[in-house]
Amino acid sequence: RGPDGFNHLTLGGSPRVYLGHTRLSIVGGETAVQPLCWESDNNKRWYLAHNGQLYNHKALKASLIKSKKVAEEDFKTDGDSEVLLAALATSGLEWTLARCRGMFAFVLVECNVISSSCEQ
Repeated sequence: RGPDGFNHLTLGGSPRVYLGHTRLSIVGGETAVQPLCWESDNNKRWYLAHNGQLYNHKALKASLIKSKKVAEEDFKTDGDSEVLLAALATSGLEWTLARCRGMFAFVLVECNVISSSCEQ
């Protein structure tokens, strides 16, 4: 079984960052291709490569929407990785890790929108 896909992302600037991800599709289907990107209104952009599974991603997503930190239409996938990324970008590392249930590892890169560029 698997892998179901591979993707990579090179972030320009100094230092240059390369994120790669090989996917075994369990949650999120084909639309949850990683690395994922999340943009905020304050000129920040976050990139995530995630491995594992969040068992409570639906409840975490509902919590983010209910608290108005994220609008439902901001989500483009049904995947747990996008929920993790949204939580990290809008609520921070400590808040997110205190609420996540599952087995996972991730790499998160935060960039200023003005100084980053993408190549896939």
